[in-house]
Amino acid sequence: MASTHQCTTFGEPALGACGRCGSLRLPMELECVSCKTGDQDERLNKCPICFKWTCGSCGIGQYGRIFCTQKCADVFFFGDEDDEE
Repeated sequence: MASTHQCTTFGEPALGACGRCGSLRLPMELECVSCKTGDQDERLNKCPICFKWTCGSCGIGQYGRIFCTQKCADVFFFGDEDDEE
């Protein structure tokens, strides 16, 4: 019994290029990582540290940017702990 290959199936855990045929798997709609509000309902901002999408209500506005969490805002200002050697 042969399995049917469907690259257009959204909802796979990993995004990016399909390992079988090379076509791109993209989400149907961008959504806030915290509240799951879609980009059709509210403007989303990309975190400059981890590149996750966040809405204006959930985002942390600091240093002239919008971050998805306070941790990302701290990494932006203080640097990553691994950078110290």
